[in-house]
Amino acid sequence: MTFRRCVIRALSALLLLTSCRTQVWAAERYVNKQGKDTNSGLSRGTAFLTIQRGAEALKPGDTLSIGPGEYLENVKIVDFGDAERGTLIRAETPGTVLLRGDRDAELHFRKVDGRRFVYVADCGGDVLSVHEVDTLIALAPAADAEALEFGHGRFYHDKAGRKLYVSSSDFQPPGRHCYAIGTLRGDGFLARNSRRITFEGLAARGFATPVTKPELCYPVSGFMLRGCQHCVARRCVAFLNESGVTVNNGEGDGDNVVELCRAYGNREGIVGYNPSGETFRGCHCFLNEIYGARFYGTRREDKLCLFSRLVAWGNPGGDYWFKGKGLSTEERYARAERCVAFKDCHIRALSHCVKGRRDLRGGAHPDSVSLPDGQAQFMEFVDREFADPLNFDFRPQATSTIRKPGENCDYRGPYPYTADIRYVSREGSDQNDGFSTINAWKTLEHAFKKLRPGDTLYIAGGRYSSAAPLTVRNVSIRGRGMNAAVIDGPVAAVACRDVSFERLHLTGSVTVAGGKHIRFGNCVFTGGESVEMENVNGLAVTHGLLRVPLGLRRCSKVDLRGNLYAAAPAVRIDKLEAVERSAYNSYLRAAPCWEVGRRPLSLTELQRELRDVHSTVLVPKLTENDGLTTLENAWAFGGRGPLGTAVGPYREWRPLTMRLVGPFVRSVTDTTANVEWWTTLPAEVELTWGHTPERANRSQVTQTSFCTRSMIGLKPGRKYTVKVKPRRLFSGADPAHRYRLSDQDPAVVEFSTAARPPK
Repeated sequence: MTFRRCVIRALSALLLLTSCRTQVWAAERYVNKQGKDTNSGLSRGTAFLTIQRGAEALKPGDTLSIGPGEYLENVKIVDFGDAERGTLIRAETPGTVLLRGDRDAELHFRKVDGRRFVYVADCGGDVLSVHEVDTLIALAPAADAEALEFGHGRFYHDKAGRKLYVSSSDFQPPGRHCYAIGTLRGDGFLARNSRRITFEGLAARGFATPVTKPELCYPVSGFMLRGCQHCVARRCVAFLNESGVTVNNGEGDGDNVVELCRAYGNREGIVGYNPSGETFRGCHCFLNEIYGARFYGTRREDKLCLFSRLVAWGNPGGDYWFKGKGLSTEERYARAERCVAFKDCHIRALSHCVKGRRDLRGGAHPDSVSLPDGQAQFMEFVDREFADPLNFDFRPQATSTIRKPGENCDYRGPYPYTADIRYVSREGSDQNDGFSTINAWKTLEHAFKKLRPGDTLYIAGGRYSSAAPLTVRNVSIRGRGMNAAVIDGPVAAVACRDVSFERLHLTGSVTVAGGKHIRFGNCVFTGGESVEMENVNGLAVTHGLLRVPLGLRRCSKVDLRGNLYAAAPAVRIDKLEAVERSAYNSYLRAAPCWEVGRRPLSLTELQRELRDVHSTVLVPKLTENDGLTTLENAWAFGGRGPLGTAVGPYREWRPLTMRLVGPFVRSVTDTTANVEWWTTLPAEVELTWGHTPERANRSQVTQTSFCTRSMIGLKPGRKYTVKVKPRRLFSGADPAHRYRLSDQDPAVVEFSTAARPPK
């Protein structure tokens, strides 16, 4: 044996011994909803009940695996870890573990007499905050119940009287929304002065109130890394907190990472205070009350603080912001690359970004793309340039103007062009190359034949005939934009692998025969006698609307979450063990819900089998119009799905209409009258009034929510009409570019002045 071989064998033996020792030493602990805190936590059968008890049992290098469910608690880890061994705290299945600081508000609201928008319910106990879950809005606390009439989206808790008063965000009755009440103080997951902890696949909501007084750089957070080093939050979700994910290095050495996380509906999304080598990467921050993602304070040490591949939109205070010493004007150690922002992006050093035009930091960004401000111009630009911008695919089309020919694949924006995205449109032609919306194909038959592994096929809104059965690998087939992509006739997939169908309206039969890792997301199934899936390993049907039963035979590793079932039984399956996850679904009736081997099961029986946790019975109001199924009472399903989403089809970005309530004429005398109205967004409106149909009196009014005006100089005993018409929205009030003015002409209100009183 040569000397070299002896050395190699000795090193191999040493590595094997080290590995074995590590495996023997490191432990995996378990938490689940069937556990007890008096257990050992060393197996799923002896799991702990609370995450805090599991965290207390950890040693550096251990793993804590948490089973699906909602956990009402705070989790605190202090002075933990070392520089050598990493500790993992993870969801066994990402996205199924939710730490809650709030509870569902199952209250019966009634309208307060003499008020238009104020409702009250009996409510004892603490009310630390109130969240309108379906709109991702935290209601603002008011000083008293009277104030709720003049400002929407507020609450007042009369603790002594055990009453909760609310005015909804859109002036609708509370019954058309889904509310939750904050009950716990402090952070959700808190790691303080700790090293090498990774939080993975977890979610936190409803943490918005400090334990004592508020601290400027320590907002109450879903995930708080305070004074930590080399810690990671990965694939985590934070919503309806004061801050989603917070990293503060005032007491630590930094180098923490937040990656592939989602923060929405918080006061601020993801923030790093006094950063020192922090990286925020691959995250989505949207519809937060103020900021999307930001670094703030004093940058510590000459280490790069980086935003990379973030997407942010709908954050009024700024999608991205660097502010403070070593951040505001820094170009070497504070940078953003390959990020997308719909509106404000206040970062000096940008490269390959898509951003709004408003930028307080200045600087030249020749490889970045500036978006138009106007609503129509914005929509036209992003639709022409990007693959599917309203569903957050910002890869360029082949005909995009942001492509720059030259050496080294020079380009603008976050992504270089790649020839793996195809398009189908009713206005297309099968003679086209299919690489852009203006050169789209016309038929699915042609498109399906051309698909290659790694391709994405976008289908524009419209009706299409079905095609021959698919047999493909690693392909995504998606509806593009907001209009329904309808496929008439049967859809079949045979022996496919790693294939996803998204945002499709399927009016014919749907069959999947054989295959692995098949996913249907946000699809509507209305045709045939059932949707048939057979011999599929790794099947997911999420956020679907199914008017026919879902048939599952010889399938395994099935995931059914967030579905709206409009047939009974909803699911026909040969064995219950095939389903790994089923939760947050809605059923047409409580029994039968499922049929297992021809045996009907009620919702109660399903939940007894640990299936369909947090599912409920909700009756959908469905209408048919030109072959399309519409959910008329969508409000009943909002906020009741997984992680604050809706049950049934759900879009993060969806068009909305500004609502105007009024006008109402009050305090009429012989020569004067007051008119008042409300809008859901700041806007400029035109007020007109007069005693002729032309209404000669006009006034332009700029308002926020409630507005009132006096009409003077009227004639006694005369009939008048008054009208309030919105003219434009303020761009700063709609950073997500979601809202439109109503197409309907506002109502004209009549009133008559009093007769002149006798002298």
